[in-house]
Amino acid sequence: MKSKPSVPGYAGKRRTPLQAIAAFCRECFGGPAGACASADCPFHPYRQGTFPDGATRNVVAVVRRYCEGCAAADTPGGCTAGDASPGLEPCPCWPFRLGRNPYVGAGRQGAPKPQAPQQLDLTGAQAAPTPGSPHGQGDAAGLRRGLSHRKDAP
Repeated sequence: MKSKPSVPGYAGKRRTPLQAIAAFCRECFGGPAGACASADCPFHPYRQGTFPDGATRNVVAVVRRYCEGCAAADTPGGCTAGDASPGLEPCPCWPFRLGRNPYVGAGRQGAPKPQAPQQLDLTGAQAAPTPGSPHGQGDAAGLRRGLSHRKDAP
C-alpha cells in the first residue's frame, strides 16, 4: 500500500481542507462545531465540513484569509503551529495556510482537466463508421444527430 506524502514541518494528520476546518472548529469551540455561534468567523459556514449554499468552494483561500489574521506579523508562511507543542495538537489548517493544497500536485492545482474535450469528443471531428459495423452508409447523419442509440433510427 502506498503511503500518502506528508507536508514537511507538519506533525498532524492528513486531511482535506474541509476536514481541517471542521477539526479546527471542534478544537476552538471545545465541542460539536455545529453549535458554534461565532458567525463573524470566516470558518463559520464550513464548520461542519460541508459546502453551504452560496459559500465559496475555494476553501484554501478561506484558510489563508483566516491564517493571515492569526499568524504573527501577518505572515502565514512563518507560522509554527504545524508542530505539536506541549499540551497542543498541531493546527489542522497549517498545511493550507499559504492558500494552496500541498497534497495536490502543482500541475493539477487550478488547471482544467485537459482530457475532458477528448473524452467528450468536442473537437468537432466525427469518426467514420468502421467496416462491418451495424451502421450503414446512411447512418452517418444519424450518428451526428445522436440518434444511433434509438432503435427506430434509420
